[in-house]
Amino acid sequence: MSERIQKMISRKELHFGDFTVFGFTRDPNFINQRLSVQFEITPQIIDIGSFGQFFFYTSYGDVAESEEALVLKLGFLRSKTKSALNARQLLEQKLVSPHSIDSDGFSGNGLVVALSKTEPVFSAFQTLLGMPQLHYSILDDGIICSDIFRCIVSLIPHRELNDKILPQHFLFQNVYGPSTYIRNITRLLPGYYLKWFNGRIETNLRRSLDVVADNLKYIHDDKKALNLLNDSFEQIVGDYITQIESRGQGLVNQLSGGVDSTLLQSFINPKLYHRPNRSISYVIQVPSFEYEVDYARQASQLLKTDHTFVNYTSQDYPGLLTRVIDLLAQPPNHETTPSLLAIAEFIRSENWSERYFFTGHGSDTLFGFSDASKLKALEMIQKIPFADTWLKGLGLILSPAKRLSQSLLKGSEIIASRNNPDAFVARSNNLLTYDVDWGLVQRSFGDSIIRETLANRRNFPLQYSKSDHYLDKVNFIELLTFTYDLSVKNQQLALTHRMEQVFPFFDEDLIKLALTIHPDIRYIKGFKYKHLMRRLLERRTNAPVAHKSKGVSTVNEEFVIWMRTGPLRPLIDDIQRPGFMSKLDFDHMIQTPNYFLLSLLTFDLFNKRVIIGNSE
Repeated sequence: MSERIQKMISRKELHFGDFTVFGFTRDPNFINQRLSVQFEITPQIIDIGSFGQFFFYTSYGDVAESEEALVLKLGFLRSKTKSALNARQLLEQKLVSPHSIDSDGFSGNGLVVALSKTEPVFSAFQTLLGMPQLHYSILDDGIICSDIFRCIVSLIPHRELNDKILPQHFLFQNVYGPSTYIRNITRLLPGYYLKWFNGRIETNLRRSLDVVADNLKYIHDDKKALNLLNDSFEQIVGDYITQIESRGQGLVNQLSGGVDSTLLQSFINPKLYHRPNRSISYVIQVPSFEYEVDYARQASQLLKTDHTFVNYTSQDYPGLLTRVIDLLAQPPNHETTPSLLAIAEFIRSENWSERYFFTGHGSDTLFGFSDASKLKALEMIQKIPFADTWLKGLGLILSPAKRLSQSLLKGSEIIASRNNPDAFVARSNNLLTYDVDWGLVQRSFGDSIIRETLANRRNFPLQYSKSDHYLDKVNFIELLTFTYDLSVKNQQLALTHRMEQVFPFFDEDLIKLALTIHPDIRYIKGFKYKHLMRRLLERRTNAPVAHKSKGVSTVNEEFVIWMRTGPLRPLIDDIQRPGFMSKLDFDHMIQTPNYFLLSLLTFDLFNKRVIIGNSE
């Protein structure tokens, strides 16, 4: 790596921030040689006689102990009666034990772990779409677990790239399922229970997205749905704020000005009474982002928040991107992730006292995103005889109108392939991939591997839902893969700065309620997507912002320019060609950058800085 590049991406001091690490070992030197030296901590030791030792450390978790067990709670949990649950209550009410966890006894968004003090056994459970994670690695002498992926990466003896996930990375920019970017590191899937007993692991799914038994039990009435959603948001946001304040902490809302974050702010305000009401958002200093800035400013004025804009320029981006990869020990799955790091670094540099940051992320895949209109149109059109033929003909006739023509031709292809789920253009494969160069990935990995990877992603949500609704099928893929992974990585970044993000849209009680609303009105009404959230915001604010189109939170066109001739160009020129890519394809990508090049750039940086360790 050249001196110029090293100077450009010179990083701030890296730190682990808040984390939890625990496990079991039969090696008496493990704790001193790895844990104490690597993290400069003194973990709690639980001696299990001749079997070995449990070790445990958390810098922020809620912990309770008895003579037989140690219980850890991360996140926000509540009982069946909707009262907050802490670790002591989970233990005393016998909801958790090292041998079993009564996952039906609580809900929310969190992770629970129970370690035995008398035998080599522990249990763990992660709520559906829970943000606190459990990563683990099986070693010859035991097991290492942590909520932070980078902690596990730092502790395992050898780092090896898990090359099986490469097609996922280049197709979807994320890795879903239990596999991770590094071999022999596994993660517990959301909604799953895990039990480890003396070297043996068993897991089983405890949560489902199928909460309605038959079509007649769905909510079909808009007014009823809106009333129930309003009550649910009131209860969940109120519970989160109560739990946050009981911990002596404050909160901030990440207010972009969109429907989701503005709606959250409308529920936060009444709970804070006369206390400081702060909000924050990032600003990428390019002309196309001004619309987003104006939108956040209008929302802040409407809801009377003390708003802070965190500004950064294109020159800041290379350093932010490389620090993200260093802190996550894996590639980000979206170009906006460095923006969250910019916020975190600003907050810590300014010594803000608030720890918790609310976000509206996740709403799109629960309540409808822009592609819902296209999906509904295709669902209606394909019922017309020979729809693919006349749609193609219309697209050819309108070829002078390039954008409209391309949309019609693509629609024709999608309809023609409706009985072939393996087709690249099929809606579950194509609509939720991000500017993929299909020809390049085919040549790099081969048709059979690409089709297998697409099929695996389509089938992944089937363990959570058997819904055959055309909108559920696509949205559940997005929800359980890209959207969830993006949220998890943002939370991991926040924890490195001793902050926590709060995701009300991923709370189990809200998810369960949302899924009782029929998909035909939950995602879209007429051709208005996310109409329930818009109408709920209008009801609460009586402001036109509820139905105003929002600017994008990305700068894709500028991003390509940064790679072509801007501040990312030195990193692009420094990319090493991976073995699976031909020299011809590689040279073409480097010489003519497009958005897909981001996948190669993040993989190259990850490989150098994490796998090879070329980051010192």
